[in-house]
Amino acid sequence: MTVGDFYDCIDGFELARERQIQDMDMLNYQLGQYIGVAFSDPKHYPRSPEIAERLKNKNKSPQAMTDEEMLAQIKRDSLQWKGITNGSNS
Repeated sequence: MTVGDFYDCIDGFELARERQIQDMDMLNYQLGQYIGVAFSDPKHYPRSPEIAERLKNKNKSPQAMTDEEMLAQIKRDSLQWKGITNGSNS
């Protein structure tokens, strides 16, 4: 192993560590969203973890949505992005 190869290994390790930190940050953010929803609006707390749902749905083939399904999805998305504090974002 040359010195250049060694430095490449170090760079790869640093890149993997940065990705690991980003993953932990995303999980902490998701946890904060869950806690915020559970605290301020428990009726809208998800019945199952969103990441597990995404992974479960990832394996299914996409199907065309009906108009009613699209409207329901838009309403769910708008409630999700409205904010965890029910509009009182201060």
